[in-house]
Amino acid sequence: MFIDANELTGSIPISIGNLRQLTTLRLWYCHLHGTIPSQIGNLTRLKVVQLDGNYFTGTLPSSIGNLRQLTELRIGKDSQLRGSLPSEIGNLSLLTAMQFDGNKLTGSLPSEIGNLRQLTGLWLWYCQLDGTIPSEIGNLTRLNVVLLDGNNFSGTLPSSIGSLRQLTKLKLADNSLSGNIPTSIKSLTKLVSLDLGKNRLTGSVPPLPSSLDTCSLSRNCFRNVANSRDAGCSHTNECNNNRLY
Repeated sequence: MFIDANELTGSIPISIGNLRQLTTLRLWYCHLHGTIPSQIGNLTRLKVVQLDGNYFTGTLPSSIGNLRQLTELRIGKDSQLRGSLPSEIGNLSLLTAMQFDGNKLTGSLPSEIGNLRQLTGLWLWYCQLDGTIPSEIGNLTRLNVVLLDGNNFSGTLPSSIGSLRQLTKLKLADNSLSGNIPTSIKSLTKLVSLDLGKNRLTGSVPPLPSSLDTCSLSRNCFRNVANSRDAGCSHTNECNNNRLY
């Protein structure tokens, strides 16, 4: 089902749960609102769900975990989903792209996210997620892009981040992360863009990947930011606003 950029209004009817042979549901940039019905979990043949650019509210139903053939899940841009990401999302083991940017999700990133081993893109920027970033994120070794900026994550950046050897873009700015940048970050040899600005990171900046083109470490509490230039962060740096101690 492809209905893009129309002037549709109203909500998705619960009768959508009868479309059990559906493999693609693309309703992006319409004017749909209301909640996402739990009956979407009946559509077990779905491979693609693209609902971004609408005005959905309510929570993401846990029945989403029934969609075990799903490879792409996008409900970002303009929607206002609330509540937490259900742990059942870890059932979506074939998922390659997950996008919920700009929603009002709360709670922590479930550890079950570590089951999504085919994931290449994780877009959860400017939601209201909190808690720690689970170490299980290191299981997602196919990730190319991780955008978690603009949330309320706290605690330390897990050292397992160094397992994401395919990563090219990592944005964790505008959170409340603390502690040191893990030395394992040096292992991200394909990383070209790194943004850890506006956190509460401390200590000395460890050696960074020489592959970096852009790097922001501004507005943290690093002891020594000069090392960042010697450590491979040699192109565009924004370390001038750090608080040295």
